[in-house]
Amino acid sequence: MTNKFFGIYLEIPHSNLKLTIMKPIKLSVFMLGILLSTAGFAQDKKAETTKEHKMEMRSATVAEKLDLTEVQQAKMAEMRKESQMQREKVKSDVTSDETSKKAAMKELRQNNKEKMTEILTPEQSQKLAAMKADRKQNHSKKHAKTEHKRKKMMEKQKTAK
Repeated sequence: MTNKFFGIYLEIPHSNLKLTIMKPIKLSVFMLGILLSTAGFAQDKKAETTKEHKMEMRSATVAEKLDLTEVQQAKMAEMRKESQMQREKVKSDVTSDETSKKAAMKELRQNNKEKMTEILTPEQSQKLAAMKADRKQNHSKKHAKTEHKRKKMMEKQKTAK
């Protein structure tokens, strides 16, 4: 005797064992397994998108575009580590005011530019300058579109009043 709402009745041939499979429970367990595995993948993906990981990916992309040698890549990585430590030191300095921190950061950026020109060949420096100009231009275009949308919205709000 079976209750069709809760499950089906199965008989295994050549056996005295009879098994009742509960469809709703089986489906719930299956869906729970999928949900947990998906959540696990989402957490792994989130862990990969840390600030350090993004910096490594960006550095790898730039290294590939500039065709850096392994020696150049190692020097650049060392320079970035040193720079990061110096920036953290400046940021955490409680005795300095904001203007002196800004001046120190500007000096760090200038030093990094000089170190980078020592590491890169003239052709690579030109490529890097072109990449920066393209990025700046694209950023300006995006900013201009956002600014245009903001102005339109402000005008609509003024006319609505």
